[in-house]
Amino acid sequence: MRDGTDTVNDTERLQDKLAKLSSAKENIGAGGREISARDKSGFLLAILNEIDETVMARLLVFRNDAGNTVELEVVNRRLLRVAGSSTQAMPDTTLPGQVFSEANGLLATSLSEVLEKFLTESEQVFVQAKRLEQAPDPTIIGCACKILAQAWSLNLYPSHGCAAADLIEKFIATCADIASAWVQIENGNVEHTGGAEKQVKRLVEIVDETLVEFDAGLNKHLLGSKVTRCVTLGPQGETGDVVLYAKSMTSGAVMVLPDAHLTDVIAKWRSLQA
Repeated sequence: MRDGTDTVNDTERLQDKLAKLSSAKENIGAGGREISARDKSGFLLAILNEIDETVMARLLVFRNDAGNTVELEVVNRRLLRVAGSSTQAMPDTTLPGQVFSEANGLLATSLSEVLEKFLTESEQVFVQAKRLEQAPDPTIIGCACKILAQAWSLNLYPSHGCAAADLIEKFIATCADIASAWVQIENGNVEHTGGAEKQVKRLVEIVDETLVEFDAGLNKHLLGSKVTRCVTLGPQGETGDVVLYAKSMTSGAVMVLPDAHLTDVIAKWRSLQA
């Protein structure tokens, strides 16, 4: 039986998905839609999220930049079986076709080994969703993503507050060599700062004097704006710099950076959320 916490988590995940869809410009080509992550654990989580967001019966085909593939049969947000893969990425020939269940931890371990090899030295991973040639047996339940995540020591559904703060910290770190000043915010209060003292002082004034009103305006007019956003607040004098505001839940950052780098910085923000 699902409790109230499950319902809240599903609602929050749906809000996050809507926010991403409303803001992201996904790279979709002949090889499928690109999924982004910072490291191997991030890609494993991204693969689990693809499964977790698939309700209809589908064959999810994951392809890396070396041309290797892993094909997963998925329905109702559960993994049914590994349909197949390229020989380079599938050393275990006994895995394809076996039905996954939450009680069979050996299959989860085998799949983890396959994906580890698949993701080794991969900088890009693409995914395509195709209809299954045959409807799945309704008596086969499959394996929930959270069970796979537990077997792989991954946190599929992190606390939104912790995840939001972590996202902001990582975003600031990725912009450290670009931003001339920045402030990190938590629950409306400045927690950490960095960069030129005069610019930091101005950013603190923005947070204290105008950010609450600005947030309220965006919350009123933009879909999903309470969850995540990355927008410019305006130019910083006549220096060719802009003031950028990023927010996720109760965590945020305001920074000064060159206008010429704005497109790249927004791309970094989207990549970190993938």
